[in-house]
Parts: sequence; structure tokens; C-alpha cells
Amino acid sequence: MTAAKATGKWERDTMTGTGTAAATAPPTVEERWGQFFRWGPYGLLGLATLIGAGAADLLMTRPEMYAAGALILAALALQLWWGRAGRDLPEQAVPGRVYYVLRALLGFALSWLNPFFSIYAVLGYFDVSALLPRRAARAGLLATAVTMAGSQSGGLPPPSTMSWLAFGGLFVLNASLCLVFAHLGTQEDEKNEGRAATIVELERTNARLEQALAENAGLHAQAAAPATSR
Repeated sequence: MTAAKATGKWERDTMTGTGTAAATAPPTVEERWGQFFRWGPYGLLGLATLIGAGAADLLMTRPEMYAAGALILAALALQLWWGRAGRDLPEQAVPGRVYYVLRALLGFALSWLNPFFSIYAVLGYFDVSALLPRRAARAGLLATAVTMAGSQSGGLPPPSTMSWLAFGGLFVLNASLCLVFAHLGTQEDEKNEGRAATIVELERTNARLEQALAENAGLHAQAAAPATSR
């Protein structure tokens, strides 16, 4: 189940209290993903802000701190907007694409000022397939890999030749891993869709067979009725 579907299902179940077992049964994987997509961005932004603030005196100038504060508020406002606008939207809708791009830009800018904000930028790996079309999703993954590699190599822009080499190697590693896992995930989704389609077709076939058997039994009863009356 993708991000949009998981979030929508979890929110509907939470609001409606679907089923008496909802209050006692442990949450499913889809429900846990829904909770993460709903609250995870707030948690990661808060964690990045906490750690980044602790290292701010070592990594940032006073103007950069003010700029980071403004970007944090912008990221929070974006997330609050998406929490309302993103409900019950179809996958890869235009508002979702706008949300992903703006969040990626904010994550990159914050990570440029303080590499610990890559904790927030890593969100770009998780919901890209639900928010962006397939080709754009690859670009989103690569953009996130740039931010992550820059942070892992000591911050952007790399200050030395060795840092540039480290950035290049880490970017290749991040990009390769995320593209490989995205490809495997796509294959698994296609298999699941194929299995679901097969199950639906089998159910239709069984329904038609039951209908044919019922009609055949009715015809047999009609044919046997005159013989019984004699």
C-alpha cells in the first residue's frame, strides 16, 4: 500500500472508528505507515531542529541561524497545509507533486545551512512513488540523494577536493541504493497487482459457474416435474 492510500485509510479508520476490533486489534502495517506519513514529518523536522540547534554554534553564522529559523517555519507551514490538503487525494495529484518539490527544496536549503537537517530531507525517499509519476520519482530520489550525500560528506558545498570526492562517492552510493530498491519495489507492486487481478478474475469465474449450476439445476427440476406428475 502506498503513502496516499495508507494515510487515507488510517485517517478514515481513526475518524470513524471502523469496527469494534479497531480499538483492541494491533495496528496493521498499512496503518503504521499511515501514522508515519501523517506524523513522521513533524517528528523528523523537530529532531533535525533539536540536533541542528545543538551544533549551530559550530556550523552556522548568526545570519544563517535566522535563515534556518525562517525555513523551519516555512517547512512547518507546508506540512500543516499538506495535512489538510492531502486528505483523500488520488496518488500523484498535482498538490502532492507541489508538496514534494517544495519539501525537497526546503530540505536541501536547510541541509545547506546545517547538514543535520538531512534528517528531515530523508523523507524524500519514503513517499516519492505516491506523490510523483514514475519518471519524476526517479528525479526526486536523485535530488534527495544529492542532499543526503552532501550532508554525509560534511556539508554543502564541499569545502575541499577530498570533500568533493567523498560527496561524489556518497552520491553514487545513495543514488544506486535508492534506485535499486525503488525498482524492486515497483516489481513487487506489479506482482501484487497481478495477483489481485487474478483473484478478482477467479471470483468472477466462480460466480458465473455458480450461476450456471443454479440455472442447470432449475432446468433439471423443470424437466423432472412432468415425469413426477405422471
